[in-house]
Amino acid sequence: MKRTSIRFLVTGALVAALYALLTYVSAALNLAYGTVQFRLSEALTVLPVVSGAAVPGLVIGCVLGNLTSPYGLVDIIGTGATLLAAVGSRLFARVRLRGTPVVSLLMPIVCNAVIVGAEITFLAPEGFALPAFLSAALSVAAGEAAVVALLGMPLLLFLQKRGLDPHLDAGK
Repeated sequence: MKRTSIRFLVTGALVAALYALLTYVSAALNLAYGTVQFRLSEALTVLPVVSGAAVPGLVIGCVLGNLTSPYGLVDIIGTGATLLAAVGSRLFARVRLRGTPVVSLLMPIVCNAVIVGAEITFLAPEGFALPAFLSAALSVAAGEAAVVALLGMPLLLFLQKRGLDPHLDAGK
């Protein structure tokens, strides 16, 4: 196996393990599930900007984290939001506004708002209703935005300062 393949696998595995662990910590603090979510693990959604290995790592970590969801196996649908967000973040990593990958940072917020908001609404006893969906989507988006802004951005800035963002020099 090539050295880069091993590095890719190890990086992805570390991201998956860390995401699952942080989801469990968030669940223990009653922050991981429901309409108001503040999953500490969602700070890692900035990682596809700096590493392609983060994409499968986030997806696997999300599956592992959602295994203990009070919504049961249906919450694995939420992994679709993570997959779309991670792929989108990676694809738009070079789109920058003053050096910040704004589109990449918006991907997990929008994907989780729509998909998880719909999931929560469909699982409600009264079934799907547009006002309930909009409320759930807004709540999920607010929690996601808070985590990305308060935890994810500092993580990304730290990685950039350490020279771990290959896209910063791409235009030079």
